[in-house]
Amino acid sequence: MVNIEGQAIEEQADGAPTERAPRDAGFWKRALALLIDACVVGTVVSVLFLLLALAVPDVGKMITLNTPFGIGTVEKVIEDKSTATPAGDGATLTTTDKTIEKTVLGRWVYRYRIEGSGRETEGAYYTTKFRTYTRQQLDPVTGEEIETADVDAIAFVVLMLYWILADAGLHQGSLGKRLLGLKVADAKGQRLTLAAAAGRNLLKILSAVPALLGFMMAGWTKRKQALHDKITGSYVIVAR
Repeated sequence: MVNIEGQAIEEQADGAPTERAPRDAGFWKRALALLIDACVVGTVVSVLFLLLALAVPDVGKMITLNTPFGIGTVEKVIEDKSTATPAGDGATLTTTDKTIEKTVLGRWVYRYRIEGSGRETEGAYYTTKFRTYTRQQLDPVTGEEIETADVDAIAFVVLMLYWILADAGLHQGSLGKRLLGLKVADAKGQRLTLAAAAGRNLLKILSAVPALLGFMMAGWTKRKQALHDKITGSYVIVAR
């Protein structure tokens, strides 16, 4: 038998192992646990800020509100000056210049200007697209450029803090992991220190760049570790 680091475990006199080696959690279970956490935290934060904005109207002006899963949110284009120009060789040059308006639950209105450019090339069997955009928030009354906090950004910060506290907590994992019978452990199978949990979760940002490659490593590494697991010497295992 082996322990969580893959080292041999001493046997008892009758030949029975003193403990079983933990099973590593698979990629898809880990991904589902992450999705559950994101949905739960995102929903809770969105609802709390919507309730707060009902009680304190100025909150809806300082923070861009969202509803869970976009329910009751309507977006419409109120101005579109976009153009498309042939560039030869089957290519088309496009410029995007439009203003959109987002209404949340028929009460809170937000306006944005989207500008950008791109090139689209049509081949015999495929179409390639390259586009860049900028998105600037506008005051819905004056049309002047403004900046507000976004509930989604706040929810991301809350999610990171929750993951850190949950990994270092008694249950060694977040709600999503607990529902799927998983937990986070160090090389000895023990719960992470607060510092190790903070490092592990902050490094998820590194795992997400580029194209979530660091997260995908959990699908092929020997101990099913993502990049942030390997760097911090942590593991996601099946709880006994």
